[in-house]
Amino acid sequence: MYNKVFWGGLIAIVVLVLIFPSSASAGLTNGLFTNDLSGWTVEEGLVEYWFGAARFAPDEDEEELFLHSTLSSQLFELDEKSKTLSFYLEMETGPGETDIFTASIDETVIYTLKSSDVDEYFEDTLCFDVSDWAGQEIKLVFDLQHDYSDADTYVLLDNVVVTIPAPGALLLGCIGSFLVIFRHRAKAA
Repeated sequence: MYNKVFWGGLIAIVVLVLIFPSSASAGLTNGLFTNDLSGWTVEEGLVEYWFGAARFAPDEDEEELFLHSTLSSQLFELDEKSKTLSFYLEMETGPGETDIFTASIDETVIYTLKSSDVDEYFEDTLCFDVSDWAGQEIKLVFDLQHDYSDADTYVLLDNVVVTIPAPGALLLGCIGSFLVIFRHRAKAA
């Protein structure tokens, strides 16, 4: 009797783990920049593959001094269960710079970082709620506007991931219920 309860509960837990994965890329291509920038469109300016990341940098051949946008984007469909967009961002800049980095979904800016707000170096993994766009085709855009009169700002972007949350409460509830039933039956015997 106890073997049937034990094996039945174990099979139920394994099935739940297989059906409900902890996270998924939710349609995004090459958010880890594994070998190159494939999947991303560089619309203008200089974005290059840099040791497993995307590097936004001043175009050193640019001779004119004007505000210039460097864009990298991707069009993809978010899974209906998509909840969070996260990415690693690193900015190195100098005093007096006026460069601006933005992250946008479609036309909505979800994050802005100005070089004037950075004391030479900034590094963080940022997370944003994308559930409002779940199930839709979106354009994810990263943009660095360089002012070429002080173009010493560099930005590294990596680990761009859209996640689907794990049903942890459901899994823990099943495990807990299984253990309570198993223990109750063991005491009753």
